[in-house]
Amino acid sequence: MRTRSLFRGGEPTKRTTSRTICLFVVAGFMASSAYGVTFQSVGPTNYGDDALSATVNPYPAIQVSTIASPPGQCSWINTGLNNFIAANPTNGTGPSGQAWSYSWAGVAAEAQVEAGISNLDYFPYVITQPSVATALPVGGVRPVGPTNELGGAVFNLQYTPQPGGPVITNLHWIQAYTGTIYGNPFGAILDNDPDHPYQAQASDSPFYDTQYFAGTLTNGGGYFIDRPYVFENEYETNPVVSAQFQVVLAGDTQTVVGGVTNNAVTLYGGEWWGFTFSAVDVPEPSAYLLVMLGASGLLFFRRRARKKRAT
Repeated sequence: MRTRSLFRGGEPTKRTTSRTICLFVVAGFMASSAYGVTFQSVGPTNYGDDALSATVNPYPAIQVSTIASPPGQCSWINTGLNNFIAANPTNGTGPSGQAWSYSWAGVAAEAQVEAGISNLDYFPYVITQPSVATALPVGGVRPVGPTNELGGAVFNLQYTPQPGGPVITNLHWIQAYTGTIYGNPFGAILDNDPDHPYQAQASDSPFYDTQYFAGTLTNGGGYFIDRPYVFENEYETNPVVSAQFQVVLAGDTQTVVGGVTNNAVTLYGGEWWGFTFSAVDVPEPSAYLLVMLGASGLLFFRRRARKKRAT
């Protein structure tokens, strides 16, 4: 695994990288249900010189079809796709060599798709990136990852088409994220660039599954796994990282016009999730000893002083 100052702990298909992130809550994007009422947390657990803790929020994840403004849409995905399309003119001279457009399927169709989404795992972790069972056609387990002063979350989805629901042509996954890391804001950007996590988005493909561990199943469904983590890196102000993600299923209908492939992307339902990772310094044993010795010495001298006054 390549290491860098920013780590993306997702599940790469073509590249191996890691990622870092943080929280940026925008009231205008809140769903009709209450935001942040329920949390799932782990820690604090001591490792090295820190007590590590992580929390996922919103918990449970929020269905995209319930987002109130814009209705049934992810504003961060809109921002990322608008920037992606701007980098790819309709004449095919952009990095992708193709033309792109997108639209939302609408609240009703999104809700039908979301009825087929199973949230297999959604929990925070610290110290060690855990193994995760996948929804691959033949099954399997994503192995245990690194161990260190780190924290993150697991988000694992499986999609099964429902009777009477939309038929998704050329199924893909799109994820966008925003937040702050080590006190610096990032996003909103598409999660499609392993080389510049939390800094920029790629312009050759908008899809999460072209770079990370997600894709299609033989029944017309799909699978999606993200296991982001970030190292504490001695950052002394909490949270170390706090991030918000919006992930949706996407259909891609392709036509060729004037020799240029046109991609008409339709965005269906999905989920809004996030996590926060914090670390608090724990004094070394030697520091405890010095404090105790100092306190003992102070007590000794105070007693000596009292005895002298008494005589």
